[in-house]
Amino acid sequence: MVSRLFMCVALLVTLSLPRAAAAQEGRGAQDDDYVTNDGDQVAFDRAWSAYKKLGPWRRAHAARAAYEELFALAAGGVWYWASHDLNSTDWDIPPTAQAIFDRFRNLDYVRFDTNRFFVNQGHILAGTGYYLLARSNDMGPALSLLYAFATSTTWEWVVEFREKPSINDLITSPLGGEALGEALYQLGEVYHRGGNLPLAARVLTAPFSVPRAVHRWLDDAPPDPVLPKFGPPLAHTFRLRVGGGARNGPDDATRPIGSIALSTRVAAMPGYQHPGRFSTGFANGNFTALDLDLRLGSEGIEATTAQARAIMFGYYRQRIDPGPRGYDLTIGAARGVRVVYSDVDGLHDRIGIVDLIGPALTFDTFDGDLHLSAEVETFLDFGSVASAAFPQYAAAHGKEGVRSELEAEGYYFAWGGTIVSNVSLSYRPVSIGADMRFAQFSQIGGFDRFHGNDVPTKVDLDDRRLAFEGWARLDVTPSLALQARYGAYRLDSSLDEFSSSRRFREYTGSLQYTF
Repeated sequence: MVSRLFMCVALLVTLSLPRAAAAQEGRGAQDDDYVTNDGDQVAFDRAWSAYKKLGPWRRAHAARAAYEELFALAAGGVWYWASHDLNSTDWDIPPTAQAIFDRFRNLDYVRFDTNRFFVNQGHILAGTGYYLLARSNDMGPALSLLYAFATSTTWEWVVEFREKPSINDLITSPLGGEALGEALYQLGEVYHRGGNLPLAARVLTAPFSVPRAVHRWLDDAPPDPVLPKFGPPLAHTFRLRVGGGARNGPDDATRPIGSIALSTRVAAMPGYQHPGRFSTGFANGNFTALDLDLRLGSEGIEATTAQARAIMFGYYRQRIDPGPRGYDLTIGAARGVRVVYSDVDGLHDRIGIVDLIGPALTFDTFDGDLHLSAEVETFLDFGSVASAAFPQYAAAHGKEGVRSELEAEGYYFAWGGTIVSNVSLSYRPVSIGADMRFAQFSQIGGFDRFHGNDVPTKVDLDDRRLAFEGWARLDVTPSLALQARYGAYRLDSSLDEFSSSRRFREYTGSLQYTF
């Protein structure tokens, strides 16, 4: 199925390129120019230079960022040591000078932890805070990641000196924090430099604009100048969907569900998808996405999916003429984070994944009112996955002797891979599309909190998740649309000779507001 989908995307891209290339000859903007909403022709190099002067290329406040990171560590340390009853269960290191000294010099103490699922996902939020402290001090993504890594490492080795340093926290805090932090940072940039925003967009982005606004106030710096002749340097699409429908579960019973979803897409690229022809490399997290999806049942929220993605660096090319006719192409390296928590039809599913790095390709082609969009991403993953097969194993053999986090919390740490592809076709006012995600995970051995590399009972754990969604949308006004969506989902889990396979389908209708 995945190979056929890739072939279809490649065929659509191949068929679209010749027409787009032919359309650009002798029409619209000149090479390295684009046209603003006001009809002004702008040299891309001048707009790109102006954008960079307002971005993280201005004077970075490295020392102030370091002081703020230290303050965050101090404040977190006060909470950590004041919450003795909550945190002392992880204190495996005796309170002696020799034990603490051995911990610093012996890497054998570095292990995976056994914290509750939500505690471990909370480290992503901590890493996001570390990253944003540096990013909002006018530092670029690479240096901000370095600050987040240094701060999270200091937390593990210094603040939590009674604990064994946690491998999973050292990975998820800085890398998950960069993915989520960059997406939130770009939302703040939309508030500052996104042009004439509607009220809903200003309300959504305002909280994320505060860190840089505070720093500009401390610097007694004037607000970013408005450069109307270049147009807004950031393009955005925010969508809110509210609706309901039905779920058909593994037992073929149909149950009513509600649905609330919010998605944001930000492109920090002057002239993005305006008539124009230009190309450039980028390395500033210029393309970001956030998605929050809630499923409501009879007892409230029964499933939550939250994810963020940022294309950190890459290459962008645009060849679009008035009409519009032409194409744009983005190729880059992306990082992401995804957390799923659901209790649907008796299946208690939990996944917390950091997409460490992977190639991303997006392609759009335009021919008047016809718009084809395709996106493909692949990632190397690290994270924690709940095993649906473990309850069967535990019923037959008991829990004793397996990995510590599996015995205590029912999840395991895994390496894995994810493939994501999205295709849509629009001919106003109708749009149709399909989204697919496939992920596979396998257990990481060794580095157990209590057993080290000598886990008494070694088991093989594997999980797979496949999701397919097809949708159709009818635009009623420029801001409001009606959408119908069909989703098919499969969750497979295996542990030695035990396995679990769950399938369910959803049918929903919703009202969508774009702002």
